[in-house]
Amino acid sequence: MREELRERFKRLRAELDPKFVREKSLLIKNNLVQLPEFQKAFTVAIYLPKPGSGEVDTSFLLDLEKKILAPVIVGDEIEFAELNPSELELGPFGILQPRSRNFLPPSQIDLVLVPGICFDLRGRRLGYGKGYYDRFLKRLRKANPRATAIGLAYSFQVVEELPEAQNDERVDVIVTEERVIHVRV
Repeated sequence: MREELRERFKRLRAELDPKFVREKSLLIKNNLVQLPEFQKAFTVAIYLPKPGSGEVDTSFLLDLEKKILAPVIVGDEIEFAELNPSELELGPFGILQPRSRNFLPPSQIDLVLVPGICFDLRGRRLGYGKGYYDRFLKRLRKANPRATAIGLAYSFQVVEELPEAQNDERVDVIVTEERVIHVRV
């Protein structure tokens, strides 16, 4: 069931018109930057969208007055390094990542933007199935329990309920172009 959902939502997202992605991503940015959790955060870990995937575009955050980090895949883990858009290289899965290997420890990350293929109203996330963000969120929550995990999604990517998976880590907040869903209890 999870694999069928993953494929269906990946296809829907990949078929999005680039104009739709740009417009909705800006609306999502507007909702995101108004959140107190975002306003208080000094260090923000973002993801860089895979070209052609239709993921919410995070490049709109690069001009904000925050320390912006981006993921680097190291073996079976992701680490985060400060993002300098002029110093990116192609990483695994065709996704750009920082060349820098000066990683910040999870204890210094205040907020992380988490990609997802879809989310449910309880903060569960369906990712690409490799577990990179699930493992990172476990490390982050252990190192910095006050850190906030925010899923960025278009409204159609939020469903009532996803099937539970054993190693899934939930997000605390989901931000779409239409609403903000706080799921942290």
